[in-house]
Amino acid sequence: MLKELKFNNLYKVISFIFVLIILGLPIIELWKAALLLVIGIYLWHSNFKLNKYSYIALLLIFLLTITKFSIPELSFEEGDNIFLPKPYGTVTYSDLPPTLRNKMSNEFMKYHPKHKWCDEKNPSCWRHTKTNTPQTRPDIIKDTYSTSAETIWHHPKYTRILHSLDIKHLSTLRGGFVNRDIYNWYDWQTNLYRFEMPFFVMIEINKDLVGSKLCWTGKTYWTKGNKAPASIETTQFSCAKISPNEIGFHVYAVSANPKNPLEIKLIPSTKWQIYEYIQTFISICLIISLLSFFKLKASAFAENIFIFGICLIALYATSQNINLYTYEFALSGGYDGLTYKSIGLHMIDAFRLGNFIEVLRGGSDVYYNMPGMFYFRFIEGLIFGQTNLGVFCIAILLLTSCYYLTKKVLPTIPAIVAFLMFFATFTDIYNLGLDGYAEPIAIFFLVSGILLTFEENHKQLWFGTLFLAISVFFRPNYLFGVLFITGASIFYKRKSTPISKLIYYHSGILFCGVSLLHNLVFGHQFIIFTSASSIPDNLRTTPIDYFKSLGVLIGYNEQAEIHTIYKQISLWLDYPFKSLKITSLLITVLAAITPLKKLKQFIEDKYCFNIKMLSIAALGLQLPLLFWVPFGRYAAAAWGLSYLVAVSFVFYTSKVSLLKINKYKPRLALK
Repeated sequence: MLKELKFNNLYKVISFIFVLIILGLPIIELWKAALLLVIGIYLWHSNFKLNKYSYIALLLIFLLTITKFSIPELSFEEGDNIFLPKPYGTVTYSDLPPTLRNKMSNEFMKYHPKHKWCDEKNPSCWRHTKTNTPQTRPDIIKDTYSTSAETIWHHPKYTRILHSLDIKHLSTLRGGFVNRDIYNWYDWQTNLYRFEMPFFVMIEINKDLVGSKLCWTGKTYWTKGNKAPASIETTQFSCAKISPNEIGFHVYAVSANPKNPLEIKLIPSTKWQIYEYIQTFISICLIISLLSFFKLKASAFAENIFIFGICLIALYATSQNINLYTYEFALSGGYDGLTYKSIGLHMIDAFRLGNFIEVLRGGSDVYYNMPGMFYFRFIEGLIFGQTNLGVFCIAILLLTSCYYLTKKVLPTIPAIVAFLMFFATFTDIYNLGLDGYAEPIAIFFLVSGILLTFEENHKQLWFGTLFLAISVFFRPNYLFGVLFITGASIFYKRKSTPISKLIYYHSGILFCGVSLLHNLVFGHQFIIFTSASSIPDNLRTTPIDYFKSLGVLIGYNEQAEIHTIYKQISLWLDYPFKSLKITSLLITVLAAITPLKKLKQFIEDKYCFNIKMLSIAALGLQLPLLFWVPFGRYAAAAWGLSYLVAVSFVFYTSKVSLLKINKYKPRLALK
């Protein structure tokens, strides 16, 4: 029993990895990502436990695994890439038949005539080559077919090995070229919009596809060997059954007309559909057999699944299209989101080539943007391919962790009300994940870290401070909030635990030094986080500016300009809800400076410490807003925690006031 408990977490990790293998990497279906989350919740709320049926389950897993990997699976080679006419395209297209290249060029010129082209000297134009950027690999980019995150677990001849095909537009293609920074042109300065970029898809017909139907709208080119391609064009969605005579053919589909995007779909034969149903059934049986080794804490799991369902419904209701998480849509040119995606793909290319030093380098010698996003996009690509399903999982986990945070400072019913109140606050935040920004991931790790630091268990404390440090890796402006809550945790727990042990239990915070270590090793520069933190667009004021402004107020320094400080504070408090912000900030300060003994006079013991810690963290998050960008997504976490502290404080003070009124009502009546 002791051994089972000792290796409990190891068994959970091994089981979760086995589930990933069962579901098949990469995971590109929404239902599989949701199932993966449910399984993760199940493992979290359970303990490894052997019983008399465990050996039967183990034998069943063995037999099912052999059966699963013995059943054939439909697979075929696919290649895709952007298509730009020479000399503006950086791709050689050397593997395409010359006749086909000419036809594709004519298609491009037909819908994008030369007189509408932007100036090639403009870096924002699609004609301006950007092959020398450090994130690109010319030896890969210039190949006929693009690389993809979905090739990391396979060895394709072209771009990918697919098991299904259903393309309706550029986003559903999930092309590896879509968000490369080499194609980082700006939509507002060009005639060729990124979401309408022309591309081609090639399918190599093999024996597995015989009997299946290939359906499309538009123009396709069929060729075998060096023969001239024969074009087949349809104005309506039409299908052609693949015959044995077409084995070895290459089918090219071109999307060049923005008003009539390419639509192509493969309908597998009945045999492959039956095999797919069997594979799904066996996978579910395997997962159930695997989970039988774990004893579930039913009540905690039921609550978590309920909240998971609520968050999933909320995500569906507030998203424009829940299927967006399975797409690889073109991100806006010049935006941070595209940079993160591009560098993540570059790291995957390096990983595939065995260049692990380049993976650790993260695409740059000195971090400029939010460093954590490079590695998140890399890991997301390994597990979920060219989709945004990693963002989907984080969005669900973010909402769930926010709910549990409200439960740590309020009773159940008020906590649910507070969660619903603040749900709207984070709607824009978790949707930012689809645009590639770091806030959803950073806030998830921040909230999860705060939750774990509330606990006394030393393992949870260590992971809590590690999560807090990871949140800084995604958003360096969280540093003061993280340091404040870590220091407060050590200070308030010093009476029950020796200081030396407390420091050890909180040592996960040392992960904050990873950015500095990276910049020293690769860039040989002492930059603590990112070089972007000191540019005027981000760093609006400095402590020196505040001292100079103080000199103006006391008449010591008449040269300093106070309007810069006034503008910074105005943006901090006015954007938007000025009265609400000032009120919540004052309450947060009051909660932070009031001693715990005083707070316990009107706040229950089990909530008092948590509210105190939360108020200290909120003030730490507010501090950078006096110097750096003080509004929008940069300030979301600071104000979210401040609002929660304010609501909790008002709830308990109102409750105490009502109790006192009810207590003295009889006396007033007698008088």
